[in-house]
Amino acid sequence: ELIVGGTNQLGLGYDGLAALYFEKGDIDEARKMIKLSLVGNTKNVMSYVVQGDILFTEGKKDEALAEFYQALEITDALNWQKARVNNAIAIGFLSDGKIEKSREYLQKANSLEPENSDTLFNLGVLAWRIDKKTDAKHFFKIISNSNKNSNTKKNNPT
Repeated sequence: ELIVGGTNQLGLGYDGLAALYFEKGDIDEARKMIKLSLVGNTKNVMSYVVQGDILFTEGKKDEALAEFYQALEITDALNWQKARVNNAIAIGFLSDGKIEKSREYLQKANSLEPENSDTLFNLGVLAWRIDKKTDAKHFFKIISNSNKNSNTKKNNPT
């Protein structure tokens, strides 16, 4: 049981556990953590995102998008959370071949968090799918350079 200061009325930490269980493939435990998170805080953006991710992997795209749209309605979400939600919605549209809608949400995500490698990768995939290979390579190069810079900083701390 997660306890913060004797109580956990806001459901803090359960969203992170839900994400970990989801990544591990334990959907039942992920759903339990989402439920605990939302009992304490109905405005937990990441709980809606993880629930949407679960539904998307189960092939329930419309239900997944509903979760992502609900997350978008949470006005006090952090920019990285809003970017994550916009990215998730974009993937849903891209998987249905709705290129312009996908681009719209990826651009929103990119404006919120310009160095997000997931968004940059998805912009590259979108560009590749519409046969704009030069644009796609540009996005992939940004990610590659970012990874190189990140590894250099890790190996040479100043």
